[in-house]
Amino acid sequence: MKVLLVDPSTRHAQDTLEGGRRIAPGLMYVAEATKSHGHEVRVVIVDADEITPVLETFAPDVLGVGSMTATYPTAAAIVQATRRRSPRTTTVLGGVHATFLPGESLLHSGADYVVRGEGESSFPMLLDALERGDDGLGISGVCHRVGDECHLADVALLDDIDTLAYPSDELLPDDAVDKPFIFSSRGCPHRCSFCTIPTFYGGRFRPRSVERVVGEIERLQEAGHPHFLFLDDNFTANPTRVAQICDGMLARGIRIQWGCQARVDFVANHPDLVQKMADAGCRSMTIGIESGIAEILDSYNKKITLDQVHEAVRVMETSRIVDFWYFMFGSGDEYDTEDYWRKNADFLLSLDRDLVNVSLMTPYPGTDLYTKLVREDRIIDWRWEHWDAAHCVYRPLHGDPGTLERIFLETLRRHYLHRSPIRNVKAVLRASGSGRYHVRGLLSFLVLIALEGARRRRAPARQPEARPAGAPSTPQGASP
Repeated sequence: MKVLLVDPSTRHAQDTLEGGRRIAPGLMYVAEATKSHGHEVRVVIVDADEITPVLETFAPDVLGVGSMTATYPTAAAIVQATRRRSPRTTTVLGGVHATFLPGESLLHSGADYVVRGEGESSFPMLLDALERGDDGLGISGVCHRVGDECHLADVALLDDIDTLAYPSDELLPDDAVDKPFIFSSRGCPHRCSFCTIPTFYGGRFRPRSVERVVGEIERLQEAGHPHFLFLDDNFTANPTRVAQICDGMLARGIRIQWGCQARVDFVANHPDLVQKMADAGCRSMTIGIESGIAEILDSYNKKITLDQVHEAVRVMETSRIVDFWYFMFGSGDEYDTEDYWRKNADFLLSLDRDLVNVSLMTPYPGTDLYTKLVREDRIIDWRWEHWDAAHCVYRPLHGDPGTLERIFLETLRRHYLHRSPIRNVKAVLRASGSGRYHVRGLLSFLVLIALEGARRRRAPARQPEARPAGAPSTPQGASP
């Protein structure tokens, strides 16, 4: 069968930072699995306006579209455009948003199927069933719509992620940023209230074998790639395993540069291992602080302390690794006050780090915060495209959404635009030297901060949006 896999096109800030369009790594693994089942596969990054010429030239039997929450409207529009232009094409939605809201996604988009969870096994099995003339019901993770009736299935997870084949370069779209990546594990043992990962993977942390991971890294180096990213949900979940991967790279003489995500407590508690990571080629590390308010860290169930935050900063100051820190505003509880928001901003600025990624807490479907805020009827914006970590989509208990958005943008401007331009240039050059970010992209990101702040100041106050039909208070498949 001819299979077209689509990553919905967006103009995301991360695309700007990395100098072009990113492709969802999970979609590439699904593409590789589909190809290995003997199907003809093409992967593209398009929006609803761009899909028509692709349909005309490729004429797919099946269309598969990924969906994060903020990209779901684009994904739905692509499905609807396909149904108009190519009504014989079977349409399938996947990704985290469709996984947690399968019924709503089927009915709203008009897709024929939703594949919930990991699609590397379920999606090719569905294709094989369709090729035989079957409807695919009974396949793990496969949900089917017949008219207005939806047949839902549980979330599918692979038994052994070591069996996954690494996606071949020939599947990468021409206009995608070529950022080699490796998953050494999937899932996370923690349960932060704002994160979808624990529910998506059923609270499981599944590591791949160290030998296979190091072998993949070696093949990337042999292919001439200068750097890659570990895209694990929590690469540092098991410090012993991190050390084994580094030892394996050093023993084989691997010199490729790489980046990863890490937790604050890992960095604070394992400074020697951070040094070993640098020795093994680690050149960039993103670390989630999330908040400078102890009560909010506890509310997030983050399980870190402010003392650990300060110690992690100290460790990174003496390392050779470019550090990039994640920070959030908003908590969805009694600590949502202007006073706490401003204290949070002051804490972030007091750390005086070169590179930070500041966002607004967004209660994505699948998170504990989504369940809480929906049940309390505090979601004020159901336009999924606004669920991008840059808009306040809920009503704070003790503050105004517009004020929260303004403080969020003020903090970004104070951090990047109210300091020496020379320091920003040095930070940009250092970050781009790590292989993770693009010089022009980083500079464009600074311009975007200034322009977005000006646009928001001129915009009228947003009115609450009606809750869409079928949006459940508890995501299907999530814990109540």
